[in-house]
Amino acid sequence: MDSASALGFLDNIWNSSSRYVVIAIIVVIIIYIPFMLLYMRKKKRKAEAFLEQHPEAAKVYITGAVKGTLSVLSINDGAPDTFFEGVKQGFFLLPGENVLELSYSWTRPGVLHKTVTTTIGPTKIKVTAETEKSYHISYDKKDETYSFAEA
Repeated sequence: MDSASALGFLDNIWNSSSRYVVIAIIVVIIIYIPFMLLYMRKKKRKAEAFLEQHPEAAKVYITGAVKGTLSVLSINDGAPDTFFEGVKQGFFLLPGENVLELSYSWTRPGVLHKTVTTTIGPTKIKVTAETEKSYHISYDKKDETYSFAEA
């Protein structure tokens, strides 16, 4: 594609109703991406501060997110301290016995509606974490149970 045809193509897009789609994409790039980067940086600093205060904390990674969404609603009736490591999401647990309040939901194609979302919970489970260890938590739809195991 030469430069004249590329300019003609861009001129064609700008002078049609497609210009609003282009403007929306530009707005997302200019506004959403910087805010998301700031949010992720803030979450990282908060996680580092938590680890400074509690170096003995265990890390729990949420697995099985491809099949559905596992949400940690509370830990010992308080807000969870979450973190991100690359694409992995997780939360911190202090050593000892902890009560987690969890919910799990997934979406499937429906018959009468386009999709049907099923949510399990909120459910409270007791888990025991050891100092500075790593764990995985997931939900098994077939057994209808949460799994908490050392990584």
